[in-house]
Amino acid sequence: KRHIWTRWHADQLSAGRLPGLTTPDDLAYVIHTSGSTGLPKGIGVQHRPVVNLIEWVNGTMGVGPDDRLLFVTSLGFDLSVYDLFGTLAAGGTIHVAPETALRDPGRLAAILRDEPVTIWDSAPAALQQLAPLFPEDGAPLRLVMLSGDWIPVRLPDQVRTAFPGARVVSLGGATEATVWSNWYPVGRVDPAWPSIPYGRPIVNARYLVLDAELSPCPIGVPGDLYIGGMGGDVLSVGYVYQPDLTAASYIPDPFSDKPGARLYRTGDRARAFADGNLEFLGRTDQQVKIRGYRIELGEIEAALLRHPGIREAVVLAREDVPGEKRLAAYVVGSAPSAADLRTFLQETLPEYMVPWAFIEMEALPVTANGKLDRAALPAPRDVRPRDTAFVAPRNDLERSIAAAWREVLHLEEIGVQESFFEVGGSSLLLARLQSRLREALGREIPFVELFRHPTIESLAQSLQQEEAPKIEEKAEQARARTESRRESMRQLQQKRASRRGVRDE
Repeated sequence: KRHIWTRWHADQLSAGRLPGLTTPDDLAYVIHTSGSTGLPKGIGVQHRPVVNLIEWVNGTMGVGPDDRLLFVTSLGFDLSVYDLFGTLAAGGTIHVAPETALRDPGRLAAILRDEPVTIWDSAPAALQQLAPLFPEDGAPLRLVMLSGDWIPVRLPDQVRTAFPGARVVSLGGATEATVWSNWYPVGRVDPAWPSIPYGRPIVNARYLVLDAELSPCPIGVPGDLYIGGMGGDVLSVGYVYQPDLTAASYIPDPFSDKPGARLYRTGDRARAFADGNLEFLGRTDQQVKIRGYRIELGEIEAALLRHPGIREAVVLAREDVPGEKRLAAYVVGSAPSAADLRTFLQETLPEYMVPWAFIEMEALPVTANGKLDRAALPAPRDVRPRDTAFVAPRNDLERSIAAAWREVLHLEEIGVQESFFEVGGSSLLLARLQSRLREALGREIPFVELFRHPTIESLAQSLQQEEAPKIEEKAEQARARTESRRESMRQLQQKRASRRGVRDE
């Protein structure tokens, strides 16, 4: 019956376009970002700005049916909006990276090497961890899109060296302005640059750098960054069920005579260059970006304070290792172990908002006027994990592994029983450690083994146990050779004795 009805219904339709079920101003999706009140905030985005973005990217980047995008992001991250709908709209295909590959840079690099992937789209850190593992055989990657955070100045040239045909593009914007609203095609990079330029607005987008009175800042003068658009082609409708927050962040556009025109207050600092490009200078509030995700530190602090054993909590985004920004939590109270706190937060927060380090303190430092002294909070690597005594390397293998750790983590000393992840390690640094251990030990250690053995002691024991059968096999072979030589000598002696007996007769 269903088949018959469908055929009858189709026969009644004209040969033209099917009737639309939605309008450009209908809501396309709601996506959530971190909120300063302790709860995430939902952003409602209409079809019009999504279509504007997809048509611009596919037209400008030449995306078509021959392209294949490697999907490495989360569905909760707005890059996925283009990755899925934009790629399919161009007739391209999507290779969804398996979970095991997302946790293993070696496997991701192998996909780039072995599969016909032509497009990569991610936050810079996700690609940077692959840099030591880039293939050397000219893989077909042709387009690399990076957004959501600072792009390491050396990364574009590393990409083009490994993938000679690749075009590197820096993209930026805000979730409230529909994924991306500015771009910069990265050509020659001057090593003296402090950062990759933020770029220019995409089609139908408008950027303004304004002072506190909403007056335009002169060229080269820092100010607050605002995003506008033509006829709703860029901005979202606002925060779902939060009209006060919407009114505070989306203001009437004083430079437009169009009724209802708005500007979005990004919370970013920037300055404009004479050539029309922008330079991103950071945030004006407590919001930070980690691997492209916008995070309100207050939301993590509020989640920590819900633990019955914690009286005070402060969370910082630290960059103790250059190019590696990570969250560290400082807690006061009868706090449980770091592992227990991590498990507690994972029940209510996404993984990217769970701090990598938890530092228990007797009291938080304050300034002379009684305010929190964030600058006085110690670096996690300067605080030894609770109940962990220092044990120095005890043999050549542990010393070799420890030397690699110190180089990667920029530490002067490291105990063999300390966890790589509790003294400053991360998945990005783990990729560097894997490369360094390959040089030091002359062998490849799988990424999963480094996760499974996060201390120098356990990794050394694993390597020794792995070598033990080989050593025993070699010893057995040596014993067999020795026994064979002895047997040969016995046979030779018997022959000589036999010859002597014949001569005596």
